[in-house]
Order: sequence, then structure tokens, then C-alpha cells
Amino acid sequence: GDYCDMGPCAVVRHGGLTLLLTSIRTAPFDLGQWHSQGVAVEKLNVIVVKAAVAHRAAYDPITARSFTVDTPGPCSSNLKRLPYQHSASLSEDYFFAILAQLSRRPTMRLKTGLSGAVSLASGVK
Repeated sequence: GDYCDMGPCAVVRHGGLTLLLTSIRTAPFDLGQWHSQGVAVEKLNVIVVKAAVAHRAAYDPITARSFTVDTPGPCSSNLKRLPYQHSASLSEDYFFAILAQLSRRPTMRLKTGLSGAVSLASGVK
């Protein structure tokens, strides 16, 4: 348990499903996110987590097996889905020139997108 601000939350139960809804986007790093809302996640039969790898440290110890599902999204975990074309006209000198320009900038910000991976953990131990 680390502290994280999930904002106002709601646990919705319907048709045998239990959903944890948070008002602040929070990576699934800790089972305490469920515990803080009164849900014993270890007792669930199937857990669905929308994350690429952030959840594994928390969820792998309580799962019998897990599956990664390739879902559409702005940033796929399946690199084969991304367009790629080898261009012989671009030389290594071109890339070194770009790196040299980037290294002269005082700061660089990397903008990350959402992952298109959804992991399913089934057969909770």
C-alpha cells in the first residue's frame, strides 16, 4: 500500500460484475485500490485490468494465469499493427543529425499515449 488519489470512487455491482470506477485516472499498481473501496479482489473469479504491464506486480501473485488481449487503441502493444516501411534512402548520418539537434535542446518532454492492451487474470488463487 502506497497512497494514491483516485478521487471520488464508486463500486458498481450488476449482473455478477463488480466495477471500480474512479474519477481520477489511476494506474493499477496496488490491490489497495480495491481494498480501500471494500472489495476483496483476491476472492473474485475473473479480473479484467486495462493496462499494459503496470498491474503485474500487484495482480500476478493472486492469479493462476493471465492473458494479454490485443485491443484497438491509440498506442498498441502489438508492434506488428503499427505501419512500418524500410527506407533505404535514409542514412545513419540523417539519424545522427537528428539526435545532435535534440541533444542541443534544453529540455525534452515525452508525450505518452494510452495502451491498447487489456490483461485478463483468471482463476484467482
